This record gives sequence, structure tokens and C-alpha cells, in this order.
Amino acid sequence: MAVKLVCLFLLLLPLLSSSQDEKPTCLKSASTCSDSEGNREENSPACNSNGALVNGACQCYQPYIGQHCQIDLTTTFDRDDRFCREGPSAPLCSGRGLCFQGDCICRSLQNPNERYSGTFCECSNFDCPHHNHRLCGGHGKCECGQCVCDNDWTNEDCSCSTNTTSCMASNQQVCNGRGMCQCGSCRCEPPYAGPTCENCPTCMGLCQTHADCVDCRAFGKGPKKDTCEAECNYLILTKVASKVDIRAPCRMISHEDSCYFYFSVSQSPAGTHCTVAQAKDCP
Repeated sequence: MAVKLVCLFLLLLPLLSSSQDEKPTCLKSASTCSDSEGNREENSPACNSNGALVNGACQCYQPYIGQHCQIDLTTTFDRDDRFCREGPSAPLCSGRGLCFQGDCICRSLQNPNERYSGTFCECSNFDCPHHNHRLCGGHGKCECGQCVCDNDWTNEDCSCSTNTTSCMASNQQVCNGRGMCQCGSCRCEPPYAGPTCENCPTCMGLCQTHADCVDCRAFGKGPKKDTCEAECNYLILTKVASKVDIRAPCRMISHEDSCYFYFSVSQSPAGTHCTVAQAKDCP
């Protein structure tokens, strides 16, 4: 029996971590192993207390082996290869490891940051979608073939930002209330356009519709000044210093003083918002 176990151990050596081949193996009772490997946790629960956890990988104490040091070479088992298959016709250990008395020992890879895992070695931490040549777009981690995205990122490759800051219009509405923010960019409803859906080359009718109410509400002038409270109270008015503080403003003329005034109009569930520049352009 001892000869058989030694032979099995020699057979399994190529599947053990390369770090186990290069570093001295600690006995289970040892507690003074070198810390030169980096972040080392002796008797780690992740290794079933049968090894040390070094940089995320188990280094097993003798006579234990396996990805989590779960196999005792001194113990005999009655389990067979059936316990190493996900299904009746599935390959042993998903073709990624060796079956030893009913337990899969996953194959070590050349890249120390890449590894197979799982009961049948069915998982990996590198076989996930890429975006811009980066695993999970650089905004998530690969777990068993699927990207687990960081906060504010989504999609199967973590390529889509859910942050709406870049979609915020000057009126503090997402996409000016005229579109949807998708992956950090506005998708505007026609005829609106621009990075935040505030440009509308064919929307002069909108400017003309509200011009008289803006003139009376902001300046007390225009044809509706006597009926302003009754007709124009719907406007939620905000005043700014000059037209440079308004993105894509309407430019209308007041017939009382022949001065140009500037404003923008947007919609929200609260009503019609108007931002008007207090400074006029007068002849």
C-alpha cells in the first residue's frame, strides 16, 4: 500500500501548483515557515486547515494535496471516477485536471493569475468576455466564466457605465428629458440632438410658443404683460446672468424695446422649466 501511495503522489506532482515545486513544503505542525512568499496564512480555512494560503493559492502540508488541500494521501477511498464527472458522458474533471480516488485535482496553469476551480474543475477566472482587450472591460472580475461587474458597470463584459453624470443637461435633467442615458451617452428623441439632447435645429416653434410668456414673466413686457399671471404662471422660471450661461438658447426679440432676450425651455414631470438670461442685447 505504501508503494502504491508513493506512486500516486509522484503521478500527481505535475498537477500541483508550481509554487509548491519551488518552495519548501511546511509540515502541518510547523508554524515558523518563511514569509518570503508574500502574504501567507498558515493553517488557512480556505485550505481546510491542511495548508498555507499564499497569494490566493493553497500550498499543502504533507501528506495533503488538491486545490484546497482536501485529499489525504494516507487515506484510502472507495470513490471512483464517477465522482469526477458532471454527467455520465462528461469528461473527467472537465478535461482540466486529474481524478484521484473520486476527487478532481485541477491542472495548474503557466500564468499564476489564472486558475481552474470547482468540484469538476468546471470554472475558471479568465474565460470571460473581453472589452477593449481587457477581461470584463477592466471593470469587474471573472468568476466561473461570467463577469461580476463593479458598481456602476453592467453588461456581460462590464462595458456599460450606469453613471449618468455625462448625460446631465444644463437644467439638471438626464438628457434634457428628451432621451435616455445608455452606457454614459444620450440616445436622443428626434428632433433633439447633441451630447445631452439640448440641440434642436427645427424647434423654433417651441421658442415662439413660450416667448411672450418669458417676456412678461422675466421682464414685465410684451403682449401678455397684462394677463401674465393668468396665462403664463405655468412656467417654472430660473434667471441666470447672461446667455453664455444657457446651452443652445432661444433668441427672441421684444417688440416693446426691440431688444433680444435669450432663454431655454425644457420639460419635466414637475412642469415646463424656463431658464432666461437677465442681460438683453439691445440696439
